[in-house]
Amino acid sequence: MTNFVFIYRDMGIEFVILQDKDKFSEYQVLPEVYNEEAYHGNKSIYIVSSEGYRYKVSLNTPRYGLWYVDGPKWTEFCNRSLNEDVQMLHFVEESEDCFYVTGYNNDGKEVVGYDGNISTYRRFKTTVLPYPHLPQVIPGELLPGLKELDEVTIEANGILYESYVRHITYGGHNVYRLLGETWNKLVEDIGLEAGTTCVLTKESGNMLWFDAFNNDGSLITQPVFKGAATLRKRQLKLDFFEQSK
Repeated sequence: MTNFVFIYRDMGIEFVILQDKDKFSEYQVLPEVYNEEAYHGNKSIYIVSSEGYRYKVSLNTPRYGLWYVDGPKWTEFCNRSLNEDVQMLHFVEESEDCFYVTGYNNDGKEVVGYDGNISTYRRFKTTVLPYPHLPQVIPGELLPGLKELDEVTIEANGILYESYVRHITYGGHNVYRLLGETWNKLVEDIGLEAGTTCVLTKESGNMLWFDAFNNDGSLITQPVFKGAATLRKRQLKLDFFEQSK
């Protein structure tokens, strides 16, 4: 397979953080990368859900030196778009003080909407495996319509990695397994270690974006604007979300 290089599109920061399940919908502490790169001195930020709703949530006094979000709008967002089983939250900065936010279960699958319902399955969280011979798999739901043996393209740091995939049953789940050395080359090119958190985002039928994150939640790879909230969404009047309760 040939790797292609092109100029990537600059975008704001992204970060991931483990959800504090004991404080679900009450508050969520944000990682240090938010303090350092995205805090603009305001008392609130906007959270955009997968449904396209925008919530003006309170940004509160640092807790242990870190800012946290809370308030009735944060609670409303959590109850509508997440659940207590979400293991990790993913924040994508779309503009100053505005973040698209989604979450992943322990199996890495994206969870949004009531009861985990999702109209468009777009993302999958995984980790770099400790042994290169172990299969790297992608959920079948992320790649509907592919043939039993097909090709995918993964964009990482401005490089396009092409790989064959084969549909298999793995651990009782229908998945696509990456074939050949493409995944190992991607991991080696970026210099990722075993256990590194990675997110694959679907751009189109067989095109995926790749992000990798440090242990502190900050991005390792170059950010690429993914048009997170530019799909067809249902947006209520903004003043509805800015009302105080």
